[in-house]
Amino acid sequence: MWYTVYEGGAWQAPVNLGPAVNSAATELGASFKCHAGAMGGFIFFGSGREGGHGGLDLWRAEDSEYHAVDPASVGRVKASFR
Repeated sequence: MWYTVYEGGAWQAPVNLGPAVNSAATELGASFKCHAGAMGGFIFFGSGREGGHGGLDLWRAEDSEYHAVDPASVGRVKASFR
C-alpha cells in the first residue's frame, strides 16, 4: 500500500508504506484514523498475512508521521447488516 500528501496545492509523489504493512500476502482497503489535533493515528487494512484468523482479516497499524509500525490483528470481527 502507498500514501500521498497534498501539499502546496499539489499531490506529492506516492510513498510505499513499507514492509510493516506490505507483506507477501494480499493487503487491501486501507483507511486512516487520525489522532485528534496531532500527527499520526492508525491505519486499518485487510490482510491475508500470517497471524490472522484465515482469509482476509482486519488489521491495525499505528502510524506516526506516515511510518506504519507494529501491525496487529484486531481479532475476530462479526459483521451485521441490521
